[in-house]
Amino acid sequence: MGLLFIFIYEKTFSNIEQIENQVEHVPIENPVYKFLQRSENMGLTYKSSLAKLPMQRKEVSKLLIQIKNNESELNSFDKATLNKYLREFHLVNVEDNTLIFSNSDTIQLISDKLFSENEKYLYRLTDSEKTVSLRPLARMEIRKELNDSARQSLLGTMGFRLYGNLDNSFGYYLQATNGSQFAGSKAYTLEDSRINENIKFTAYNSDIDFTESHIHYEKKWFNLSIGRENRLLGNGIGTKIYQSAFAPSSDALEIGAKFTGFHYYFTFASVLANSDSLGKTGYLLKLPPKFIVTHRFSIRPEWGEIGFWESIVFSDRFIELGYLNPLSFFKSLEHALRDRDNSLVGWDFNVRPVKGLSIRGSYILDDIIFGFIGTGYWSNKAAMNLGAEYSSNLGFDIGAEYTRLEPYTFSHFNPVNAYTHDNRPFGSFLQPNSELWMLNMNFWLGSRYPLNLQMQYMRHGDNVYDSQGQLVKNVGGSIDQTIRFGIDSYNVTFLDGNLMKLFTLNLSWQTELVRGFNLLALIGVNNRNGKQQINSRLAISFEDF
Repeated sequence: MGLLFIFIYEKTFSNIEQIENQVEHVPIENPVYKFLQRSENMGLTYKSSLAKLPMQRKEVSKLLIQIKNNESELNSFDKATLNKYLREFHLVNVEDNTLIFSNSDTIQLISDKLFSENEKYLYRLTDSEKTVSLRPLARMEIRKELNDSARQSLLGTMGFRLYGNLDNSFGYYLQATNGSQFAGSKAYTLEDSRINENIKFTAYNSDIDFTESHIHYEKKWFNLSIGRENRLLGNGIGTKIYQSAFAPSSDALEIGAKFTGFHYYFTFASVLANSDSLGKTGYLLKLPPKFIVTHRFSIRPEWGEIGFWESIVFSDRFIELGYLNPLSFFKSLEHALRDRDNSLVGWDFNVRPVKGLSIRGSYILDDIIFGFIGTGYWSNKAAMNLGAEYSSNLGFDIGAEYTRLEPYTFSHFNPVNAYTHDNRPFGSFLQPNSELWMLNMNFWLGSRYPLNLQMQYMRHGDNVYDSQGQLVKNVGGSIDQTIRFGIDSYNVTFLDGNLMKLFTLNLSWQTELVRGFNLLALIGVNNRNGKQQINSRLAISFEDF
C-alpha cells in the first residue's frame, strides 16, 4: 500500500516538493472540508482530523491524494467531486488563466477562457523558491423574508485573496473584501451575525469591510503562525464548542508540533472585551486588554482521535508570561496567580467503529465542586456536544447531534473574563442554559457542494427582566451575567426562566456554473416561540468567501 501511495503521489503531482511547500492555510469557507469529512467517515483518509480548522494547503492536498488512492471505493458522483478538487489544488495538470502575465503563467484571462473550467487568477507565479497566487473575489446577493415584503436587502461585495509561500518554509495569506447594501432594510441585513459585527456598517452607516491574514512558518515538526482569521476547534458533527466562527475573526499567535499520530497546538489570542453597547466605537471608547489562551494535544490512532484541551481568559493587565509558556497546566497556574482568571478544560474524541460511521463529541468543564455533583449547584458548569454521522457510498451523509450548555457556563465573576470576543461567545453560539438538537443531511451530486438539508431545535432558559430591562430573576441564562451572591439561588434548574424555543429548517443548494462562478439558493423557515419567518437568499459569486 505504501509503494502504491508513493507511485500515485508522484504520478499525480510531478513536483512533490511543491506540495510540501504549500504551508499557507485554506480558509474555512472552502467546501473541500465537507468533502474531507465525508471521506474521513468512509475511511478513505489515514490518521486525519478536522477538529482544528483551517488546515494548511499541503495537508488538504495530501488528503485528496489519499482519497485518489482509494478511488475504486468512490461512486461516480464522488469521483466527479474529487476531480474538481484535484484541479483546484493543482494535483493534476490544469491550465491557469491570468490577467497579468508572469514567467510561469501566460494564458490570458479576458478571453473565451473566462467561462472555461480553467483556474482563474489576477496573477500567478510558481517556481522552485516561491509561489504567488492572486484571485479576485466578488458576490451579489438578494436576501428576502417571504412573509414580509419590507424585510429584504440587496448586497454586493468585491475583494481579493493573495496567498503563496517563500523559500519552502514561509506561507502567507491575505484576504480583503469591501461591500455595500444597495437597497433594502438595514435592520434585516443586521440579522446576519457576521455583518452585525462590522462597526463601519453598524455604527457609521457605511460600507461592509472584512480582512483576514496570516504568516506561517514551518520547519520539520515545528510550526509558528501569526494572523487574524476565523478558526474552528473541537470535535463535532456541526458544532465546535471550543471555538466557532460565530465570534469575529481574532488575532493570534500560534505554535504547533506535528508528528505522525500526535498533534499539539498552542494559541495566544488578543480579543475584544465587551463594550457597554453594540456598535460603540471611537477614540473615547475604553476597552481593557483581554486575551484568550488555549492549547490542545491529540493522539490519532487509525480508528479516530482523542484530544485534551485547556483555555484561560484573562484581562486588564499586560501579557502574563506564565500563560505564554505552551507547556503550562493552566488550571493550576491560574490558582497560583491568585485565582483572578477564567479557566476551562475539555476533552474531545472522534471514533469510527465501522466504515462510514463517525461518532464525535466534546466536553468542557468550566468549574466543578465534586461534593455538589447532582445537586443542581450553580458552580457545576459544563458544556458538551455528542453526535454521529453516517456517510454512504450511495452519495449521502446523515448526521445528528445534541449540544448542551449548563447554566452560567462560560460566565465569570469579572464579566470582562467571560469566554467571549467582542460581545459574542467564543465557542458555541448558544448562551448558557441552552440545548440544541440538530439533524443534517448532505446529498452529493458531483458538484463541489452538496445539496444540504438541516433542521435544528433549540431551547434556551433566558434570565427574566422587567419592562425597564432590569434583571428580576437570574437563572444563569446569559454569558455576561454570573451569580449575584445573596440575591440569586445557589441551586439552578436546567431551562428555568423565560423559556425560548427556536426551530429552523434550511434547504441550501449551491453549484459551480463554471470554475470559479458559483450560484447559491437558500430557503429557511424559522419558528421562534410561535412566530414564523421564511427567509430566502439568492447569490452569485466568484470564489468562496
